[in-house]
Amino acid sequence: MYCLLCVWPIVVVILLYACPLNLTFCSAPNILVVSKYYSRVTIKRLADLLCLSLQEAEKHLSDMVNSKSLTAKIDRPMGVVSFRVVQDCNSTLNSWATNLK
Repeated sequence: MYCLLCVWPIVVVILLYACPLNLTFCSAPNILVVSKYYSRVTIKRLADLLCLSLQEAEKHLSDMVNSKSLTAKIDRPMGVVSFRVVQDCNSTLNSWATNLK
C-alpha cells in the first residue's frame, strides 16, 4: 500500500504536465463544477471561469453534451447555456403522475 503523502506529489506533477497537452482533461471537471452551481450561464462567463476562449469553451461543452457526460442546452443566438439535472425514467413518470392529480 502506498502512502498518500508519498504518491500525491507524483499525481500533481502528472496533472500539471497533462493539462497543457489535453485541455479536455482539465476543462471537463471544471465544466461539471460550473454546472452544479449555475442553472444558466452565458458562454462568455463560462469561458472566463474556465480561462478559455469562447470557441474552446463551446467546443468542450458540446463535446461533453455529445458524450452524454453532461446535460445542457446551448442557445447560441442568446449566448446562454442552460444546465439540466438528469432524471431517471421512474422519477419522470412519478412527477408526471403527481401533476395529474
